[in-house]
Amino acid sequence: MFEDLFLFFEKRYNREKNRLKDDYIINESIEKIYTNKYRKSEYCIYLCLPTLVEYEVDLFKYLNKNKYNHFFSIEDYEQLMFIILTTFDFDPQNKINNRLKFLSLKNLFYFNSLKRNKFIEFDMQKELFDNFLISHSSSEEYLKLFKLINNKIFYKNSDISVLTLNKLYFSFVKENKIYKKEKISLEDLIFTEKIIDKVLKCILGVEHLKNTIYLKHINSFFNLYYDDKEYIYQILDKSLDKYILSSWKNFNYNTSIFYGSENNDKIEYYQSPKKRYNRQEKLEAEYFIDMFIFYCINEVNDIDKVNKIIKSDFHKKHLFNIICCHPFFIYNKRKKDNLSVYLNNIII
Repeated sequence: MFEDLFLFFEKRYNREKNRLKDDYIINESIEKIYTNKYRKSEYCIYLCLPTLVEYEVDLFKYLNKNKYNHFFSIEDYEQLMFIILTTFDFDPQNKINNRLKFLSLKNLFYFNSLKRNKFIEFDMQKELFDNFLISHSSSEEYLKLFKLINNKIFYKNSDISVLTLNKLYFSFVKENKIYKKEKISLEDLIFTEKIIDKVLKCILGVEHLKNTIYLKHINSFFNLYYDDKEYIYQILDKSLDKYILSSWKNFNYNTSIFYGSENNDKIEYYQSPKKRYNRQEKLEAEYFIDMFIFYCINEVNDIDKVNKIIKSDFHKKHLFNIICCHPFFIYNKRKKDNLSVYLNNIII
């Protein structure tokens, strides 16, 4: 069930309209139809999550009784669960964050299989988790609360034993039948618990996805990274025309990321004027460039290498604009400190 959600999400992302039945086992009570303001029907995963703020005293008594003594805020933890669940809830009006959030999660799942000796220059796991939260549009205050370090999730710099907390949280809900008061079916509650438990275990490296097809984009990228780095730049060059920068005013279904609120002719000048794309090819190009920015753009030498290998000035300028506008760069202090001034001088 859990792994089917991966392919289910990507089917929705690619706008495939057919109802998924035979190959995708989706709980009928959880799969809902909703209509957005453009009257286009899509399927989304609606996952039921209780809230225990009003049961705070009883919950902490229950936790203490079960020898769980870590400090945390119920509201903050429930927000983390909500962020996890909505990763699989495709919203066509928020497709850019959907893509970046889903990609960040898949990279987190892949993290424990990486040959990390080649990435000692920065803490990938921590930054991937930050990207996951950022792509949900979490507030700056919230981003400071949760950190993922060495396969442990910390809340306010304290390890909160998140797997134990999650198990006790849902046990409390079931034992006290709180799901009934909130009009949540037991079936939906159990499904929700399983999704959160599986995601947390895969993030922490306790479990792994059985079928690596769900991580094919990640796997393909790292096969090249370790075995044929030069070919990465050839794919990068071919992918750039499919990566579209737009202002918030000019948002359309082809937009890959935003560059700001107002139109900027200099940015628009360096990208492809093409209007129609193969959706799967475009998504793969976006995934590739997103990963390239995260893994391969860290130091001035990385920018110099792009300048040297990619021949087209148009493509180089477009790539540098993408980097400067990309959330993986904008919200990454390490990258900005290393590269902002140098990039700005190149672009001007």
